[in-house]
Amino acid sequence: MRPLTSELLNLMDHGIGVCSIDTLEVLEANSHLIAWLGLKGGNNNLSDHIEADDLFRIKRSIEKGRKYRFCQQHLTHSREDTIEFICKTISLSDHQELLFIQASVNNSDKNLRSIVKNHASLLEKNNQLLLQEKLKAEAANNSKDQFLAAMSHELRTPLNGILGMVQQLSKTSLTSSQNHYLETVKGSGQQLLAVINQVLDFSKIESTDLVLHPVTTDLGAIIRQVSQMCGDQCAPTGDVKLHIQLSPDLPLVLIDDVRFKQIIINLVNNALKFTHKGQIKLTLELTSVQDDVCEFLVCVTDTGIGICEERLEHIFDPFIQHSFSTTREYGGTGLGLSICQQLVEKMGGEIKVTSRLNVGSQFTINLSLPISHETIGDEQESLDNKGSHYASIIKGKSIMIVDDIALNREIIRMPLEDMAPELHLAENGQQAVELFKLHHIDLILMDCLMPVMDGFEATKAIRKIEFNGNRVPIIAVTASISTEIAQTCKLSGMDEVMLKPFDFEQLIERIVNRLSD
Repeated sequence: MRPLTSELLNLMDHGIGVCSIDTLEVLEANSHLIAWLGLKGGNNNLSDHIEADDLFRIKRSIEKGRKYRFCQQHLTHSREDTIEFICKTISLSDHQELLFIQASVNNSDKNLRSIVKNHASLLEKNNQLLLQEKLKAEAANNSKDQFLAAMSHELRTPLNGILGMVQQLSKTSLTSSQNHYLETVKGSGQQLLAVINQVLDFSKIESTDLVLHPVTTDLGAIIRQVSQMCGDQCAPTGDVKLHIQLSPDLPLVLIDDVRFKQIIINLVNNALKFTHKGQIKLTLELTSVQDDVCEFLVCVTDTGIGICEERLEHIFDPFIQHSFSTTREYGGTGLGLSICQQLVEKMGGEIKVTSRLNVGSQFTINLSLPISHETIGDEQESLDNKGSHYASIIKGKSIMIVDDIALNREIIRMPLEDMAPELHLAENGQQAVELFKLHHIDLILMDCLMPVMDGFEATKAIRKIEFNGNRVPIIAVTASISTEIAQTCKLSGMDEVMLKPFDFEQLIERIVNRLSD
């Protein structure tokens, strides 16, 4: 080759060469082809450097004027490399024909191993990053849970005092104005408690800690209860009417009655919040019964402000309301509808919404529920008769109240005192253990988080020294709602957990149930 041509060809990444068609003698070759084929000075023949099968196919391709592509193992370099050849017949102006060769190193195996190695290294690095992010997320989630548990305790403790004293005060002789003030305090306290419960419910659902407890339930009775509760909110102005419509002869079904009631209250309260004039209609329709399974359609329809179309698809997202101005004007956490959706889905149902701005909204729930063949106790039993029955069981029983806050002890003591039990008060776990050694105790109401000795250690100590093998019922009465606290209560030997603030009737009922066992 001429010097310039030779230099240019040597700069190419490919191996380039020219052979005689007749003899396959290599006439010209650049440095790459010389190195790859191991060509030496003097005569070099292509047939000395390629496989016999490929040589035969090259000759046939030359005869037919076609390109021929083949690969062979390199003989002078790494065995991981192969050379890919393209052989093509070319005609010169003087009618001379030559065989043009283009060759390139193919490191496919080597490259593949390199790629796999690089990908494995990258994958390991990404896995480490993911693990770090996972640990960060778990730490953040744990911090959130700890914060919620702490805030729950700090908010519920004073609320327990407020609502407890309101209940006691309502039993006294008050003027109409005083009753109005008292109801205002009670309503505000319950509203604050509802907000706390919503945040905690959402956290439970997110972490899958929330468990449903299906019981035999009269859905119609729950609808009537909600109507009576929420209907009172319509009464002051009279501009909004709440109507209910129920299918006749509704069967008893198995469902978590507390959570179903929570769903209906949330939807009706939501309708009341955004409806200034007109009506709210709450319907429960039995649509079909087949093989002991009932299909129900629950609808809450209002004539309120409605929801704009762009917000409608996000209405069940947490912390979402119609707009920021809506939050300022109407308040709320923006969690109610999200909780409703997740509870309905946990029950195996579906919730949908249709709405028109400035016309109103309709929320519909479809539920499939098994029929219950059990019966429900007589709900018409008078409170006086129930109170007399409870008093007869509690009278003379020795009950210990353990709490480090004097107000909490007082709130439990006052309603119990009317039923004439023998009461023992302790302000920490150590005092409780000492009192237990000195007195016969029939039941203990135990706070969990106390100085000196907490309720868990006190319960363990009491379980070790119980007399004659008699197991004393211990009910945890706590403002802490975390799953960890509930598990610790169980592991320490407590029988059940009562959450502050509590309703007096529920507390008395729990005590009676334990004393009756």
